[in-house]
Amino acid sequence: MRFVRLRSVWLLCWSSCVSSMIAGGCAEDGPSGLSAAGAGGDRSVGAEGGAGGTGTGVGGSAGAAGPTAGADQAAGAPTSGAGGSADAAGGSNAECPVIREAVAIGELDPVLDEASGLAVSARNPGVFYTHNDSSPLLYAIDRTGAVVARLELAGALANDWEDVAIGPGPDAGVSYVYIGDIGDNDSSRTPGISVLRAPEPEIDAGERGQSLALGFDTLYFRYPDAAHNAESLFVDPDSGDLYVVTKSDVDGSEVFAVRAPHTTNAVRTLERVAGVAFGSPELPGSALATGAAIAPDGRRVLIRTYDSAFLWARAAHASVAEALSGVPCALSVPEERQGEAISFALDGASFYTTSEGSGAALFEVELE
Repeated sequence: MRFVRLRSVWLLCWSSCVSSMIAGGCAEDGPSGLSAAGAGGDRSVGAEGGAGGTGTGVGGSAGAAGPTAGADQAAGAPTSGAGGSADAAGGSNAECPVIREAVAIGELDPVLDEASGLAVSARNPGVFYTHNDSSPLLYAIDRTGAVVARLELAGALANDWEDVAIGPGPDAGVSYVYIGDIGDNDSSRTPGISVLRAPEPEIDAGERGQSLALGFDTLYFRYPDAAHNAESLFVDPDSGDLYVVTKSDVDGSEVFAVRAPHTTNAVRTLERVAGVAFGSPELPGSALATGAAIAPDGRRVLIRTYDSAFLWARAAHASVAEALSGVPCALSVPEERQGEAISFALDGASFYTTSEGSGAALFEVELE
């Protein structure tokens, strides 16, 4: 176990940002509870723009914009140190959590050299799910990063698996694993994207080397406008609605959603519900969204980039779109070679991150 240096994000003045939020619209038949409050529907957070040099530890400056969409990021390995803070864009926010500490709790098994997604199991204490980009295998790991089970999805395709999430599904009281085959570096996939859904298996976290067959079904979606590259997926624990966050350094990230229940016998159309301008002066650092998570109680949403993370608080009875129209808290994240994965702990009081690259660390970031 080692403490790590965090990428510290200091956000610029927010005074002009709220007035510059761009109101959009949600279709009346869109996902239940998705449209933002007020006449506008969804709102874009921030504006397009760049940011300055890379932050180096707590109190450092905002990180530079990340690599171009679809490209790998070359950055230094995690370094030692501790500390960190969470700042609301544009100034202090009493509701923003403070980072108590960030610790490297494990190192991923070498088989996981392209770990793009991470999800904490709701059924199996001490178990995480992760996967590589282009192999149709899901791995269950423990807190040390060791593989405890290899989950085989017979017949599954893996065009570009980019994220994994836990959420409700068709059977009440059962937690499901959702695997997002949503990557599209060339923005050319037709007719769209797919998400694999499987009931969580029972896994013994104390026994390594297990091999399990995982039954699944496939959900198919298309975007309402054109193909998009995306690496971020989460499922609302309250409604089961599914969210995809696009990855773009040109026009900012867009958040698309589709209402539950989900069907396997049709290609459903996603609806744009929000826009977030990562890499802008208001949300500095990399412009590329690489992972997302929602707390198990649904009250917090995290979206990460290569060098930053932003947390949106969600009030009771508010939609995800309403939450994303608000002011986010900027969180320091550990320095990683190519950070693409993030997941909340079951109690929502900490989160975990990891990275692509052989021997990547598994980090736990505790909030208070």
